[in-house]
Amino acid sequence: YFTLVACLMTYYVMHRKSHLDVEWGKKWLPWHYEHHMGLDQHKNWGVRLPIIDILLNTSDFKKEKARLSE
Repeated sequence: YFTLVACLMTYYVMHRKSHLDVEWGKKWLPWHYEHHMGLDQHKNWGVRLPIIDILLNTSDFKKEKARLSE
């Protein structure tokens, strides 16, 4: 139970902070930043870690990062 509550709390805090402080989110959660600012908002759903997107094949982070650096 404690682990579930801790995971929910970290998810909430990180997601909220990434929306309130966009530069922080861009630096520490770039895959989530790409979810909102990238070309395809149906990609990059992971907030805390991009591993879920890699497992579900919804990751477009590397392509978006390359596009932004051009």
